[in-house]
Amino acid sequence: MTAGPAAIDAALRGLDEGIRRLGPIATLELEAIDMELRLARYDAALTRLDRVSAQAARKESWLARRGAILEAAGRRDDARSSYQAALAAARSRPAWAQQTAASSELIDRLRSDVARLSSDAATRSSK
Repeated sequence: MTAGPAAIDAALRGLDEGIRRLGPIATLELEAIDMELRLARYDAALTRLDRVSAQAARKESWLARRGAILEAAGRRDDARSSYQAALAAARSRPAWAQQTAASSELIDRLRSDVARLSSDAATRSSK
């Protein structure tokens, strides 16, 4: 059974209380981001994501997540820019780090996302 908006709001209030008491724990923030997205509150999800990603040493995964949120919000140009920034961050890592399974998968996915959104932009501009 899927929780309705009221239940999600209540869960968000509980997460926010936990975050206030315990500090900005990424696990709590990530769950809150997912709930904000279920309610189509894209700006709130982005605000939470920015707060969590500011603490991270590596940004590529956070920028990729930002791109996905922006794309879901219909902000395709901003999403493409975020995917491009994530790809640049991933490519700036040492070669050995780029060759791990997780990094290779992320880079491949980001290339695909950038290409897809670039193609979409070209199609939109030619109409």
